Parts: sequence; structure tokens; C-alpha cells
Amino acid sequence: MEPPLIGLRTAASALAGLFSLRQPRLAAHLTSEGVGAEHLCLSWMQTLFSNCTPLPRATLCRIWECWLLDGSPKVFFRVALALFAQAETALLGEPVEVISEVLRNFPAPLDAGLAVRELIPRAWATKITNSKLWPALAAAEASVRASSPPPGSPGSSGSGGGLVLTPQSRQSEPELVMDLRPHPGSYSPEVEEELL
Repeated sequence: MEPPLIGLRTAASALAGLFSLRQPRLAAHLTSEGVGAEHLCLSWMQTLFSNCTPLPRATLCRIWECWLLDGSPKVFFRVALALFAQAETALLGEPVEVISEVLRNFPAPLDAGLAVRELIPRAWATKITNSKLWPALAAAEASVRASSPPPGSPGSSGSGGGLVLTPQSRQSEPELVMDLRPHPGSYSPEVEEELL
């Protein structure tokens, strides 16, 4: 039997590892406050950002579109890291209650950076490649499994049922890179305005 929510816990743990490499000052501050990035991003990862209420619908749709076209969860890691980077100055020096509130609501002026034209290019500039992501996920999964109680023992909670990541099967896939040049018939802000 699988430990509960192993896929979610693995993704959050891998994100925490990538976060500490990308934003060491903020990671150190969160640690000093007794919270890790994996706890603050859990709801983002669990709902694929659909519960991030300040996120405009167009931005959420673009995140999911990138995920579906790429076929890899890289976009979710990139967006989470971009959101942390965007809020870093507002979070440094703040207690955990304020940190949680800022990441839940993205108050002005942070909310301006959630627009599709702002967040997606910033997320895509956050380089997370398959060669970095899948080893991070494999290490996180091993850590999560090692820290989970054996099935059937006190503290385990049944069959679980979370998504199980298999990074070994994905390592040989080619890296997909977003081409920002306009193509005939492709996405444009004008078309997006018409759709909304």
C-alpha cells in the first residue's frame, strides 16, 4: 500500500529543495519562522493553482495550457517559484501568519504581477529542466517514503491513493522550450481579450 498523498508530498518536497537553491534568503527566513516552502505551497500543488483565488482565470488557464502542451509538471514548479520570488520582499522579516496571508491573497501591488502577461514570462524565465526536476522528484519521493510509516502500522492511514511519480520513465524525454515569437494563428493578447 502507498503512503497517503505521496505524489503531493513528493512534489511539495521537491519544490522546497528547488526553492532553497533559488531563493536562499527567503528559505532561511521561512526556516527561522518554523515553516517550509513545502507547507506554504501545498494547496497550490494539490489544486494545480485553482485555489489561488487572486490568480486571474486567464493566467490559470495559461498555466494549465502550458502543462497540457508540455506534458510535464515543470510549469507548476516554475509558477510556484515565480510567485515566491515576486513576494520575496514583502515576506522577508515577516512572521509566518503574515507570510501565509500574503501568499494566500497577494495584496496590491503584488496582485499586478499575477496577470498572464506578467507571471507566465517570469515563470518561464525560471529555468527548471527535466535534468534537474526528475532527480529532485526522485530524491523527494525517497525521502517521503522513508519518513512515512509502513502500511498497516499505527500512524498510517489506509491505502492513500495519491499520485505516484515515476521520474525514471521521464528522464529521456526531450526538453520542450517555449518559443515566444508570434506565429500565425497562435495566441495573442488581442484574441485573449476577445475570449474573456
